[in-house]
Amino acid sequence: MLIQFGGNLHSMVLAIFLIMLSVGSLWAESADNTGPRLFNNALDMTISQIDFKRPDSGVGFAGKAAISKLLMFKDDMTMSLDNKENIFDSQIFIRKNFVGFKGRYTNIGFSLAEGHTLDMIRNGDATDSRVNMNAKRIHISAKHMNIQLNHIHLGLEKFRLYCKKHLDYPDISSESFVAACLNSSTLNAKNEGEISPVRIKFYNQGTSDEKVVIDTKLDSLEVVDNNISLKGADSKIDIIDNYLIQTGKFKLNCDKKGEILEFNSAELISKCQSGVDIVTNQLNVENRISGTSFVINPETIQIREAQFTLNAPRLEIVDPKEKTVLHNLQMSCFKDKETDALELDNVIDECLTSANINIERIDTAGNNKINELHNGSGPSLRDLLETAGFDTNKGTSKAKVKDLAASVSNSKLKLAARVHFLFKHFKLRVEGDLEYNREQDLLKLVPTKVKLPFGISSKKILLFFVRKFMVSESVTVVDDVVHIAL
Repeated sequence: MLIQFGGNLHSMVLAIFLIMLSVGSLWAESADNTGPRLFNNALDMTISQIDFKRPDSGVGFAGKAAISKLLMFKDDMTMSLDNKENIFDSQIFIRKNFVGFKGRYTNIGFSLAEGHTLDMIRNGDATDSRVNMNAKRIHISAKHMNIQLNHIHLGLEKFRLYCKKHLDYPDISSESFVAACLNSSTLNAKNEGEISPVRIKFYNQGTSDEKVVIDTKLDSLEVVDNNISLKGADSKIDIIDNYLIQTGKFKLNCDKKGEILEFNSAELISKCQSGVDIVTNQLNVENRISGTSFVINPETIQIREAQFTLNAPRLEIVDPKEKTVLHNLQMSCFKDKETDALELDNVIDECLTSANINIERIDTAGNNKINELHNGSGPSLRDLLETAGFDTNKGTSKAKVKDLAASVSNSKLKLAARVHFLFKHFKLRVEGDLEYNREQDLLKLVPTKVKLPFGISSKKILLFFVRKFMVSESVTVVDDVVHIAL
């Protein structure tokens, strides 16, 4: 018997459960072929195990499925199935636009629409799963579930998903699933009071090499009319071979902007990123390459259609030699509404188009002596400072900076600050051109104007204070150009 699956779904969660539900659809073929209309009233199905692995050729056996119990109610029929002897356990078979289930006493096949969701899945599995549906709600739970698409892997543990049915889609169909779960739903831990571990992996294009791995403990994910809210704890974002980002408890809210009746991942992400608010007590960022780490206590993290904003009462920057503390950081920069906030290269590029940074105070702590800071030919930094009237024997290279204000417009930087250094207070002004090299992941500053008191305009002194602000061994000067490795 063939069942036509219409529509083009792109939900990873939906995809695996379409496989689970396909056996139930044997008894209720859709008359108009607009979707897998399984039945009109209710279904309660328990799946002990389902494993799916796409063969390399795209044709052949692709895993197994074991349904434990099935209870189905229709207007004119009630059916109950108990798979005590495992007689309904089946192997999964696929070919182009077709999926079949072959057991000891059954052989069931389903035709699939062109571009169907199953084409996107490389492998997936779930254990101890339950699907419960009626005209008012959808409830799905599982002890364990994994789904891998071409470049994304999703893993969930001990979760449950509840979706309130859309009034215009009361039937049991793929369209009904999307309309319900993308407009009124809650995803949380299977057992009350617990949290659900979640793992998401992103792979490099065309390879099995991991690019980003996200681990978090999910408290809840709620979807309502105009908002998506995510609560969790102990999150870790591992950008392989580069950055490690960690948070404690967090809450994320983003805009949904009205009903969603078709699943389009790109559109959903775009809408979400047009209005994002993130609340967390602490954000830790570690650069594995430079050894620099950032400890951020954010008050506000926002993404809007045209702007990214970060307000942090305190931000610590620590490298193997020194620590710098930024007090009351306020930063905003331009973000094109079409730009994916997860594409950091594009975000940096757009920040160079327009940005504003204000810092109330910067404190540095280090024990580098002034005479250790001679770098390159010409007069040493110590000589230049003493010529300007500084007593370099009074202390180390510790410095304090107040009222720093910087703006960027079309890659041109203007910076002003008040500096306390070696028992003197003075104003520092810098202008320069910024350039971002994507291939080298390098930000370059070419100073065009440096203003210091006492007639000083040395770029060597500028480098010294830039290093104080950045506190990273990855800040260097090459041919009078400041290089900042990101």
